[in-house]
Amino acid sequence: MTPDLLLLFATSVEASPLKCRMEKVVRSVYSIGIERFSGQIDQTRLDLLVTGAGGFNAAHALTAYLEILDNPSRPPLIAQAGIAGVFKLSGLGLGDVALATSDTYIHTGVADGDTVLPNPLPLDIITGMPETRSGTYACHPTLTEKMAQQLKQIRNNQKRYLGPFIT
Repeated sequence: MTPDLLLLFATSVEASPLKCRMEKVVRSVYSIGIERFSGQIDQTRLDLLVTGAGGFNAAHALTAYLEILDNPSRPPLIAQAGIAGVFKLSGLGLGDVALATSDTYIHTGVADGDTVLPNPLPLDIITGMPETRSGTYACHPTLTEKMAQQLKQIRNNQKRYLGPFIT
């Protein structure tokens, strides 16, 4: 079954609210220890992938998932979900939604005592995107806005944040 959506979560706790709503759930564990839950909510077919915390674990788990599935079985939409290390100052709580317009990786770089060198880097990490010199990566604006509009239609009683993230 080709999923309509793949959602990545750092922990099983973060995935559990959706997992509890899923029907026909099948649990798989890859040889590298990554858990995948396949099922559906209403007519939407989902795969939930528990990756472990951090960007490196997420990248590793997603790569393993995509390599295991053959091309026709790959989902058309992939998203990261969970608590996302939300800060109390954000005012967001359980069930609220935050969508990134950009993501800045604040814990990477070269450090020399109290100074991070160089800031910004002397070259674009992604050619033609100078903001990547400072570790900032723009999210696809059309897809982000489309997702924001779809979420408004689904639940109107939750807080929403649409803007820059830090990782």
